[in-house]
Amino acid sequence: MNKGFTLIELLAVIIVIAVILSISTIVMKNVLKDSKTELTEIQKKNIEDAAEQYYIREGMNKNVTCVNVSELIEKEYFTKDEIKNPKDSENMTGSVKIIETANQYSYEYQDILCE
Repeated sequence: MNKGFTLIELLAVIIVIAVILSISTIVMKNVLKDSKTELTEIQKKNIEDAAEQYYIREGMNKNVTCVNVSELIEKEYFTKDEIKNPKDSENMTGSVKIIETANQYSYEYQDILCE
């Protein structure tokens, strides 16, 4: 009467553990990807909020319709390190388009610079 596991039982346990690890790895990659996407959207919103403050303080009387991120950094609305893209850790270098409709203003981040 041996008290132990057979080779087949050990292999079955190893296979079950491998399947669990592979499934959890796939799930974690998707969670990380989704969180980086959400962080990027939050970062864009922060840039749009800074552009709104810029427009209220400095641009409203100049008919500004677009503000480059570099100008927001130059005017110290935030620093370069505060606007890194979570997906690739590169600085975000786009602009914010300011749209006026019926005395309502909306701010939309875009990846291209102002013309």
